[in-house]
Amino acid sequence: MWDEENSIRCITSVTNTIDNYIFSRKEMEYSKEKFIDLCVGICYVFNIWTGQTWVGDRKEKDISDAFQNFFVFLYKLVCSINDNKNYSAYDERFFAKFISYTGKVYRYLGKNNSQEQEVVVPVYNDIYVSWSKLPHSSYIESKLYGTMTWMAANIQSPYFGIDLEGFEKILIRLTNEKCKVTRGNEREVVFPTFKECIMEVRYIEEDEDDDKI
Repeated sequence: MWDEENSIRCITSVTNTIDNYIFSRKEMEYSKEKFIDLCVGICYVFNIWTGQTWVGDRKEKDISDAFQNFFVFLYKLVCSINDNKNYSAYDERFFAKFISYTGKVYRYLGKNNSQEQEVVVPVYNDIYVSWSKLPHSSYIESKLYGTMTWMAANIQSPYFGIDLEGFEKILIRLTNEKCKVTRGNEREVVFPTFKECIMEVRYIEEDEDDDKI
């Protein structure tokens, strides 16, 4: 059973570790051991994100805030590495490259309760949410009822999304151990719903032909 309070503590602890790492790297030499420990902590949070949250469920404010802070500081870590390549280690630059994603992504919005018929309209803000590199997901469609909202976005510089597939490659390279944070074939990217990045929004009825997506 999911312990939300413990999950929040863990997410907050890893977020603080990221913050401390950014600050300490300005004055300290690169330590592969510390960087691996940092990545293992990030992996743990990603597994909470993908394994303990559900399609169509709105997260409670406390855990939503914890995740948001985590992704904000993870974004800052990547920016810090990219902005200071003169002292960043190869492992850190490899991390920044593979965890960053630019390109097209897709997202579904909807209700996971058949009794709720309200159409979910996009809310444009800086909150990190799940997107996919794939335009169509039969798995997500199977979890939503009624009219679904389908969105397409194009992430371009100066923005970048957090690529969970890319992170899996990073941890394998650093530890020689397989890290699985993605679920199924979702090919997840985490990125805010910035209005300037949105290419298209469609409202799809439950019985609409899948080929229209």
